[in-house]
Amino acid sequence: MVTRRFIALVLFTLLAAGPRPADAGQLRSQITGTVHDATGAILPGVTVSLASPELVGGKQTAVTDAQGRYRFFDLPPGTYEVTASLSGFSTAKRPDLRVLAGTTLTVDLPLSLAGTSESVTVSGGSPVVDVTTAASPLKIDQMALTSLPLLQNKRESVEILNVTPGINARAAFGGARDANLMTVDGAISTVPNNGGTNGVVANPNWMEEIQVVGLGANAEFGDFTGALVNMVTRSGSNLTHGLAEYTRQPSAWQSDNTGSLPASLQDRFRPLDTVSHWDAGVQMGGPVLKDRLFYFAGLQFYKIQELGAGSTGVSPSLDRGPRGIAKLTWATTPHIKLEGTVRASHRLARTAGSLTARPETATQTEEPIYLETGRMTWTVSDRTLLEARGSGFDYSQDIVPQPPNTIDGPPSHQDTVTGVTSVNAASYREIVGTRATAGATLTRWTGRHQFKAGFDYQRMVYRSLNGYPGGMLFQDKGGQPNQVTIWEGDRTKGVGDESSFFVQDSWEVAPRLRLEPGVRLTMNRGSVPERGSVFSTNPISPRLGFAWDVSNDHRTVVRGHVGIFHDPMVVTLFDYMDTTDASPRITALVVGPNEYQEINRFTPTPVSLQIDSNLKQSYVLQYLAGVQRQVGHDMSLSVDLIHRRFNDIFAFKDGGSVYAPVQALDPGPDGKTGTADDGGFFTAYALQNPGNSQLVLSNPGAYRRYSAVQMTADKRFSENWQLLAAYTWSRATGNVNNDILEEFAGGTDTGRTGAFADPNLAINKAGRSSLDFPNQLTLRGTYRVPWAGGFTASGIYTYSSGAAWGRRATVKLPQGNVTIQVEPRGTQRIDAKNQLDLRLQKIVPLAARMRASLAFDFFNVNNQGVIDRNRVIDTSGATFGIPQGWSTPRTVQFSARIEF
Repeated sequence: MVTRRFIALVLFTLLAAGPRPADAGQLRSQITGTVHDATGAILPGVTVSLASPELVGGKQTAVTDAQGRYRFFDLPPGTYEVTASLSGFSTAKRPDLRVLAGTTLTVDLPLSLAGTSESVTVSGGSPVVDVTTAASPLKIDQMALTSLPLLQNKRESVEILNVTPGINARAAFGGARDANLMTVDGAISTVPNNGGTNGVVANPNWMEEIQVVGLGANAEFGDFTGALVNMVTRSGSNLTHGLAEYTRQPSAWQSDNTGSLPASLQDRFRPLDTVSHWDAGVQMGGPVLKDRLFYFAGLQFYKIQELGAGSTGVSPSLDRGPRGIAKLTWATTPHIKLEGTVRASHRLARTAGSLTARPETATQTEEPIYLETGRMTWTVSDRTLLEARGSGFDYSQDIVPQPPNTIDGPPSHQDTVTGVTSVNAASYREIVGTRATAGATLTRWTGRHQFKAGFDYQRMVYRSLNGYPGGMLFQDKGGQPNQVTIWEGDRTKGVGDESSFFVQDSWEVAPRLRLEPGVRLTMNRGSVPERGSVFSTNPISPRLGFAWDVSNDHRTVVRGHVGIFHDPMVVTLFDYMDTTDASPRITALVVGPNEYQEINRFTPTPVSLQIDSNLKQSYVLQYLAGVQRQVGHDMSLSVDLIHRRFNDIFAFKDGGSVYAPVQALDPGPDGKTGTADDGGFFTAYALQNPGNSQLVLSNPGAYRRYSAVQMTADKRFSENWQLLAAYTWSRATGNVNNDILEEFAGGTDTGRTGAFADPNLAINKAGRSSLDFPNQLTLRGTYRVPWAGGFTASGIYTYSSGAAWGRRATVKLPQGNVTIQVEPRGTQRIDAKNQLDLRLQKIVPLAARMRASLAFDFFNVNNQGVIDRNRVIDTSGATFGIPQGWSTPRTVQFSARIEF
């Protein structure tokens, strides 16, 4: 299959067309400026050239216009040299211009009258402030990717986001965990059902840079309410380069950080036990035809076997699989460039028991992923650029019980007192999702305007099968079956069509002052078999920004932006409307062996599941104000003020059920009534008419608010060191949490059994978001030490407040057991994260450009023991307050590498 896909992509690349040709586009870069003489007078007609080993198509030239301006656009990341020449003047050169993705460098060139020197090298280093845009993007460049101890598990490349200022636990700027738009080379790589990050298949060694877009993004970019995260893969160049690497974490080099656990947990919260953890990869890139055709290819294998902290299993969990990438970049003519990439991975995994799940509940997963992208750019003239792009994404995932258990049974049991799941996996699922996308953008420079217009189209198809093993899920009370949910499972299919159009202007209204007005229109349509079209929204996203280049040296910018960003359409917003192969959910009391007394029933039908005819797409209204100043040659200081208002969040409401207030007793932390820690009575709600639910997807007033101040110092690598230091103060509140699936009506607050469908679930829900981290400090840096023949030392220090939470308790009501928030979120907080990771790397030259290196990564140097991934068991019972996961202890990892 991989061979077929690769051949198909090569054909697509060569023809610049194909059956599966849209995406968010990729941030491309520019170098622009003016040429003037010694008196400051502008010089038209100057020949300006641009050179770089990364520049496919070879050296580019431009001629300054009547205002003395020149411009080079559609540039890949890399290091460039600009040269200006005019008869009667000495040639001026500006070398070592480091261009990051999505950045415009303003580089003015002075020419002096010809004299004793034919060529003058202009000093000043590479500009680090983009003074032409209102956006405030964050970037992780290749130096950081290759030198920092970023990843302990290379499969989880998305976790790199958590060392990005303003992002923690993948929640970006107050957005939900799944509200981020993940792309690779501009191609959407998230699963079409709910925007999850499972589809990201990017090895850090393959990345040129990571772009995090969101704050101040113009109308070209949508749709997301967290951040757009684009992983730019490496390309070939005129220099052949390659790499072979082996990484391993020996189990003997791992510490134990469970000593900080309470004594009551020490005996059962076993420390992490790594059985096998290794990764091996090779890659190569270079020219096929000098200046014209480049290639890049890589292959990776990894395997991780471990018994997690608190595991109850005897067989370790497993995560292994291969990944591959192949990329071609071709300048077919001096004006047309083509780029095509294939990525593939095939993950196999199995879980082990945990503190709250016995070993027999383990599951096994198979997850193949394919992502194909193609892009064409045509420089129609020195003022016009046309881009066409396309991609195909195929994702499937099967999660089933591990033998001898099967999806046919036996049924799983979940104990409301002990909090432990036993007998079998609680559920199973089989999903298949695809995306086919196409898009184009036209850029035109006219006078003081840079005008863009474009469209994107994508078709999403998603099929799923979900159910309980044996068709039942038992709730036990102290080891005895008490209640059962009977459900044979649902098989659904949804098809989504999303068409987006945008216009965007960058208007120089006055010298050094730009306005960025733009608007984006999206038409979302969703359909299911038998019923046809069921979902329709037409969100309009206006945006307006400004950038003031404060001084002639282009070192200071004041920026501001206000704009609306809508959430994308995902298939889970409507695929449940496919009720042709859906089963009723029956809640029943267990009155004896195989004897059940029904107390409630929900039957999926076109009447019981509906979508509001006036449904609006959820969105965030974002305000940004900031200032950035270049200090010295390579450092910038910035301050940003951020305010975001999340409105019209999707949620289900129940128009058919009738509730009446009743008094319920809070059983206290132990989960048992009649004991000393009982919390007293509170008002709950009893269902009066079981079996009459009418669930409607709507905009029932769900909201969230986020405010932040972010201060950043960023120094690019030069003079043997680089540094990023950032502090973010923030506050996230609302009546909807920002945890998984909350943006897409699938979370505990917004789902079909959430706070807007059941008044019991609305109790104490307004307040701090659980992924609210008031204080976040990030320090990451690298220093090349000249001692002992030279070696590199780098590190990452992160501090963040702990996640907010409040106690929940399960109470018995006429409709069955209901878990209610008895403490508001934010009543309690998890311990703060305070972690230091270090890397020491020694590089030894071998021959010519070949070198070998040996690196040692020291993760969690201070061996802190905190709750991993901000999770704690918040439901009253025997396991209340116990971590659901524990941070990885101090671990040493070594990497051996040969590269050229």
